[in-house]
Amino acid sequence: MNFNQKYLKATKAFDAKAYVEAIQVYLDLLQTDKDRILALTLEHDSARLIHNEMAIQFALQKVLIQRIRSAENIIINLEPFTRKHPLAISYGPLASESLENWKDGSTVFDRNKTIVHDRYTVINDQYLNGRENLEVIPGDVYAALWVVTDILDLEAHLPESQSGYVNLGCGCGLFDGAYLGNRGRTVSATLIDIYTNFQRSIDEQTKVHNLTQTAFSTEWAGYETPPSLVVSIRSCSYLYDVVTYDTLFRSLKPESQVFLDVAHKNVAKTTAYFESLGAHAKRHPRINEDVQFIEFRF
Repeated sequence: MNFNQKYLKATKAFDAKAYVEAIQVYLDLLQTDKDRILALTLEHDSARLIHNEMAIQFALQKVLIQRIRSAENIIINLEPFTRKHPLAISYGPLASESLENWKDGSTVFDRNKTIVHDRYTVINDQYLNGRENLEVIPGDVYAALWVVTDILDLEAHLPESQSGYVNLGCGCGLFDGAYLGNRGRTVSATLIDIYTNFQRSIDEQTKVHNLTQTAFSTEWAGYETPPSLVVSIRSCSYLYDVVTYDTLFRSLKPESQVFLDVAHKNVAKTTAYFESLGAHAKRHPRINEDVQFIEFRF
């Protein structure tokens, strides 16, 4: 089969809920024609959605296998799907515990849990002799559906290196662990969240990814050397006003970068704020339609 035939076979298999077959065909395409697939994702929104769904399914299958084997730490290697950074999500029981009450119970998260349950059921029926479904763990849902999507949307735009890193609204830190664990283990990083229960999860991430200079904080205290990279995923300028961290943003030096998920209602105000500081805005594609993903470069 040629590329077009294989691509069509993968998408048809996915639509027919033959998820394992779909992933096998798609992974084969990624091995032989990854550049072509990635080019399609830049040209067509539908191709980006297919790529994202395939990555999510790949992640769920990896999680399911590890849960069946009673693995303590879960590893999802996304290198086959990423464009620039060979990132891997890795987390243990503390991340799952911190997410148990954080996302569990929301309408969106309940819908995501249903998706995972349905995918597990199909895989169990088709490939595991109809064994009883494993419990759907909120941490796995968050990692496979939320963090996978965040990584695929953000990773190509993030710099190869940085002199300092801050995440505003870091949550349990799975995104940060994957990104910093790739190349930034010794980068001074501050992961900020107002919810102190994430402290244990961040501590777990520092151990899992061997992050020697990463710390959790509930606020930006200010440092002599400001970071060169600030990231906020569905938090700063989405849940609260960008001026909350005015001191941090005003401290940034030329060539620094800020990447924000900005709520549509806040785009004009947030852009004007950063332009007043001398930064230039650039929009990047985001699968999450609730936000605009904007880079501000100083």
